[in-house]
Amino acid sequence: MSDVFSVLRADHREVEEMLAALAAGPDGAAPIRSEARKQLTDKLIIESSKHEAAEEQYFWPAVRGHLPNGTPTSAAGTCGRHRAE
Repeated sequence: MSDVFSVLRADHREVEEMLAALAAGPDGAAPIRSEARKQLTDKLIIESSKHEAAEEQYFWPAVRGHLPNGTPTSAAGTCGRHRAE
């Protein structure tokens, strides 16, 4: 069974892949057609929402628990991956 941090890491990779697919299109050269783009965008929104909920529930409390007085950045309510790295 995966821990929540492994799941979050995998989510980040999946979102990056979806964003790259939106930018590049299915063959890497042409933009994705509008219906496929809409479906991928909808999936991206759903997956990002689930990911953010998991971060809020598990990741940021763990971060705050290891820092003196927590951190204002961790309470921002947005994905803090880039700040954490």
